[in-house]
Amino acid sequence: MAATAPVRPVSPLLRALLLAPLALAAGWAFLVLWPAAGATDELFAWAMSPVTAALLGSG
Repeated sequence: MAATAPVRPVSPLLRALLLAPLALAAGWAFLVLWPAAGATDELFAWAMSPVTAALLGSG
């Protein structure tokens, strides 16, 4: 069995440097996508063609 070196704890500064970009990206994505969450009509706006409506029987 090979001896393993003791694992040093990660410094708070290094942890902050690694997690800060992830936190900023998550916050940015939340702020950008939150207004669009209730406006799906604009995101998925499409009109059914008369042919498709007739084939589905809803026209």
